[in-house]
Amino acid sequence: MGILELEALSMRWLLYIFLFISNSLFAETANKKDSTSIDEGDVLVVLKDTSVALINPKLKFNYSLLFPEAESIVFDTSYTSQGNEIHDIIPHYPDSIIKKRLNSFKNKIPPVYHDKVLQWIKIYTQRNRFKARRILGKKAYYFPFIEHHLRNAGIPEELKYIAVIESALDPYALSPSGAMGLWQFIRSTAVKHMGMHIDPIRDERRDHFNSTKNAIKYFKELYGIFDNWLLAIAAYNGGPGTVKRAMRKYGKKDFFSLMPYLPAETQNYVPAFMAVMYLDKYAKLHYLSPTIPEQYHSFLHPNKLERVKLRGPLSFEDLAKAIGVSMEKIVFLNPDYNIPFIPKGQTLELVLPKGKGLIAKAQNSVLRNNNSNNPSKHYSIYTVKSGDNLQKIASKNACSIRDLKSWNGLQSTLIYPGQKLWFFNHTFYQSAYYKKYQSDNKGKHIEKDGYIYYTIKGGDTLYKIAKQFNLPSIESIKEENKIGDVRSLVPGAVLKLQKRNG
Repeated sequence: MGILELEALSMRWLLYIFLFISNSLFAETANKKDSTSIDEGDVLVVLKDTSVALINPKLKFNYSLLFPEAESIVFDTSYTSQGNEIHDIIPHYPDSIIKKRLNSFKNKIPPVYHDKVLQWIKIYTQRNRFKARRILGKKAYYFPFIEHHLRNAGIPEELKYIAVIESALDPYALSPSGAMGLWQFIRSTAVKHMGMHIDPIRDERRDHFNSTKNAIKYFKELYGIFDNWLLAIAAYNGGPGTVKRAMRKYGKKDFFSLMPYLPAETQNYVPAFMAVMYLDKYAKLHYLSPTIPEQYHSFLHPNKLERVKLRGPLSFEDLAKAIGVSMEKIVFLNPDYNIPFIPKGQTLELVLPKGKGLIAKAQNSVLRNNNSNNPSKHYSIYTVKSGDNLQKIASKNACSIRDLKSWNGLQSTLIYPGQKLWFFNHTFYQSAYYKKYQSDNKGKHIEKDGYIYYTIKGGDTLYKIAKQFNLPSIESIKEENKIGDVRSLVPGAVLKLQKRNG
């Protein structure tokens, strides 16, 4: 027998010995503690915090070695929008452990152990793990940026979790009431009270910097009113008038005493805020690892960025080539732009990676003369005349009323003489990154093995989905997908639906 064969035989015997000892140790541990080990038929175990691997089914691993504080562990299956199965491991912890962890926080706004807080922790760590992973994947991009501005303003950094509750860290998030951006400002509040700029080219509610600056300003105002951060957070959701009226009527001065007398959404708002705080700290103990969105192209810390004023006509595509930065990165850094273009005659601000502003300024005049920056190729402006209406104007310009309203941010069909209306080249406007973002990632479905895998889009309800796919009831969707609370659903999540004929 050769040396190599002897070495191979030795390695094989070492492996056998390791498996024998490991199995004995795991069995001994299981006998010492009253707990449930994985049956021999199960083949999935956690090897590390980000992976699940197949192992020898005869080798019993006791879950208590992996999650020693858990009272049980659930092996579950979720689905991607392609209908692929993903095996998941979900540790379930006793309430006493959650309470101990919540009490360990030393924040300026510490979480509180309460039934509502516990309910929301379970939503993120058990029922809606897809959303939790997406949040964890985005925090590296947004939290350093938000923390920087909160720190400079002298207010608690924990307020960054408000952006998670409001928009799931999505600057393109749009609520049914028309609130938009990371911090979800409605149009009237943004324009009238915060001086934010909204027009067919830009919507500053989606601007990372301006929206955060105005959110901080509002936080300070609310704290000045209530002198209590939990009440200020409740007022951010329900409005200061709602909170003040409840305080006067019921004589309560802290959130949890006042909570039963507030609107249902506000009752859940502060507990959800605390649950996200918990998720951020204890994700790994719940076997939750980050899912990084493909659309994210740059980190947002102010030390890595600069703001520069550039004059149009200027397309983002030409600018990207000139300064050696990808088009996707420029658009990611500037989500406030409806189109990837600065119009002729306008000087607007762009956020660029550090060190690229000087190059952009130097190239600005040259780029403005490029043929691709010819404004007539991208847009035109029409001045409303007496007797005009949207139907008449749309017919003349080969577009729809819906196009006109979308392009000009119109909330109704009312227009007035002298009003300027923008018209865009359809292909160019649809190339706007935020349009792609919405259409590529939400509302799709595929059919596989007798099921429909539907990706939720903004504005969906279970009733609409049931009706769209001819399902018997919303209860059938909830049962198939183990949905306990419909508020845990989020655009981008995938529902598994039983396919029906007719």
